[in-house]
Amino acid sequence: MVDRRLKIGALAALGAALLVAAVVDRRRARAAMCEGAPPVLDADGVRVMVESEIDGFVLRPGRVARCDDPGATPVWRKVRDLVREAQLVRPDGRPVVAHHAPKTRRDLPLATRLEVHVVSGELVCGRDAVDTDASVWIHELTHARVATGTAPRARGAHDVLRALGEAAGDFVAASVTGRATIGSSLVVRDLSAPPRLGPEGFAALSLGHGVVDPHAVGWDIAAALYAAPERRAPAFRAGLLRCFDAPRAEDDAVELVRAFVAACPPEVRGEVRGVVRQVTPEGVVPE
Repeated sequence: MVDRRLKIGALAALGAALLVAAVVDRRRARAAMCEGAPPVLDADGVRVMVESEIDGFVLRPGRVARCDDPGATPVWRKVRDLVREAQLVRPDGRPVVAHHAPKTRRDLPLATRLEVHVVSGELVCGRDAVDTDASVWIHELTHARVATGTAPRARGAHDVLRALGEAAGDFVAASVTGRATIGSSLVVRDLSAPPRLGPEGFAALSLGHGVVDPHAVGWDIAAALYAAPERRAPAFRAGLLRCFDAPRAEDDAVELVRAFVAACPPEVRGEVRGVVRQVTPEGVVPE
């Protein structure tokens, strides 16, 4: 009887010890996940959301992530650090919102998706997107920085504005990383080897027929910007981003481009005008 009681007591003690060890391990794991991060991931100009849902063009926000939500803290750190490094803080002071591992209508997380939601201007990042190349993150964060919430109704002007945004994303990404390539091993845009569509490509894009991809025209513009090393400096990048701060709603593509150049701060306006003139038909952007 005594031996049996001793065995029961020993098993109970072992069980208690294992329970305590499990609790300690969980606390240590949580402390490791949350190290250097706030308890709620809405700080330093970055807000991470979890349990969001995407249904077509509709993005339904979930809840603000906690630091111990799986995968959320690395996203918060990634966005915070890259926004600081690339100087992509919003001029209106609003935080960069990143929706981590949103679900589709089929209740499946998007594993590696990384893009800016077209309607909200907020970042959508899949479960494994944190390991995506930094150039892609910076490109998408640039889109989030220049999103004003307004867009032209006419397809041609809308596509031209998209091309300007793609140019900014590629140029900022290349300038910050110091590499002319943007993208992963599967999809790469090389600013040293652009498609060179020329004014004809811009003219076709502005018609709004969908024949020319805005990414291709933006690639040409980004390559022209990147060609001069002095333009890769932080001061020029900051000035270029300010060209986007005025909401663009012009439905005429030519008027939109002219208004975009005019909105640039004086210290970069001449450079931006010269680059845009290289890829637009004669007379679109006057001297």
